[in-house]
Amino acid sequence: MRGSRRIDSLSVRSGGGFNGSGAPLMILGALFLLFWGIAFITQLSTNEAWNAGAASVDVYKPNIGILWQIPQLILGQLPAAQVRPVMFAWTVELVFLAVTWGGFELIHRSAHSAGRILGVIFEIVAFGCAAFNWFTDYLYGDIAPGQEWGHAGFAFATSIVVAYFGVIGVNLLREGWSRA
Repeated sequence: MRGSRRIDSLSVRSGGGFNGSGAPLMILGALFLLFWGIAFITQLSTNEAWNAGAASVDVYKPNIGILWQIPQLILGQLPAAQVRPVMFAWTVELVFLAVTWGGFELIHRSAHSAGRILGVIFEIVAFGCAAFNWFTDYLYGDIAPGQEWGHAGFAFATSIVVAYFGVIGVNLLREGWSRA
């Protein structure tokens, strides 16, 4: 076995490409986070649009102003007609993020600390939030106009990006920073 190396004996500098440099990982991590942010804003917009009864949402022009809704809500600056859709959209999205970023085990333990029945109810609600995110993305998004699969494709892509790209981006940034 001369010349062969075990995977666990490889040093950080000799594996992973780019001569072990952290810069490419940090750039890639930032791109993952940027794309996650766009999809996150899109999901908030589609959830809010559904609750408000909007006919359409331009999912290709993310409204970054949506990120100011929580401070506006706290400070009482949000118009009364927007409070219900904003609260609904953010609640659904935060539950979805808690499960995907925190992990089901952590959320399971946290929710069940209030009692078994309440924990089970929360888990059902969390699954409903994930399904609802997909449904609203399906209704308002389309990657192939005129074809039914375009709605499903948009919904699957957006859900996957919001569920995983943020976590992947943070981990890539951490790894890149440790190699820098």
